[in-house]
Amino acid sequence: MTIEYTFINQDTALATIVCVTNLYAPHPVQACDGSPVAGGDFHYLPWQCLNASAGAREFFRYEGRLSAVARQDGATPVLDAGVPTPLIPGRRYLAFPDRRTLSVAQVGETGGEATAMTAVSLGIESFALAVDWFLDQSPAGTTSPLAPSQAALFCAGDTLLFYPVAPERLPQRLTPAELASATRYRAPTYARRVTVTLSQPAGGPPVYDFMPPSAAH
Repeated sequence: MTIEYTFINQDTALATIVCVTNLYAPHPVQACDGSPVAGGDFHYLPWQCLNASAGAREFFRYEGRLSAVARQDGATPVLDAGVPTPLIPGRRYLAFPDRRTLSVAQVGETGGEATAMTAVSLGIESFALAVDWFLDQSPAGTTSPLAPSQAALFCAGDTLLFYPVAPERLPQRLTPAELASATRYRAPTYARRVTVTLSQPAGGPPVYDFMPPSAAH
């Protein structure tokens, strides 16, 4: 379902970061048998960065098309990152070395809504991988590190996170805890167009208003 958003910065000098919720952000990595593992983290990436100028008006779309890139996690990669691979929700994918590039192939189903990316032992040496997730061709998050036979999980929720920031301090990535104070918006099932207005009453915090209002969570 495509939703067209109109964003209006009414009277502030703040930029807005929009992130797409990952329902598996609290537990982003598991073993291939489904058991939890320690050590893997998920970070949100700014899916949209909206104008800080008062009176600015911008447009973006949410279509829900998921893709991912598998890459070696570390400062000196042996293999090149692959190209973004379109993913189907509820399917399981395998990241594996193909000459000097990491490739991705579908290998089955997860049995739920989550999309899973599993790393294999690469043969050259055992090193960790990272998975960069994209929604509608824009970065949405990254999961790392991913050891061989571990799976990174991602399921795009139906909620967007609106987070005001100073334009000179735009973060490159954020933890789920850092977005705890973000304004959450869930579009009603009937909505095809949504207007978001950012304002800042005198002496008060920035406020986002949505039309239509957010659906109940």
